Amino acid sequence: MTKLSYYRNVVTQISYLIVCCTKYGSPLLRDPEHSIFLSTQLQELCAQHGYELQSFQVHNSYVIMHLQLSPNEAIGNAMRTIKGTLGRKMLKQFPDLRLEMVDGNFWAPTYFVATEGEVSTETIQDFIAFASQTKKRR
Repeated sequence: MTKLSYYRNVVTQISYLIVCCTKYGSPLLRDPEHSIFLSTQLQELCAQHGYELQSFQVHNSYVIMHLQLSPNEAIGNAMRTIKGTLGRKMLKQFPDLRLEMVDGNFWAPTYFVATEGEVSTETIQDFIAFASQTKKRR
């Protein structure tokens, strides 16, 4: 259960379920070394920015996170920070990943986010399938 967060003028209990997929569903995270590095960097990044990372799972081509933010933090800004920073760090640490990438982007341009509560596994699987087939933006 999500714990209460106390701020100057608000008490919140908003937790987000977030799914980020690699570009075109490429299995860029299948190597355990890649998964461990991404996990460590994700935890450090969230701590650095004050995002409460409640839990996460790294899979071959996507990451599922449970994240709690300050009410002053927009989810879009947090995701831009997380995806941008992690993508750059992964490519810097593992330059060989560029050979497996289609257009130089580590993450798909979209992500799935929902406030936690009533999100089914089917909904998450539908999003992963959608993100894997997403074409380039025009």
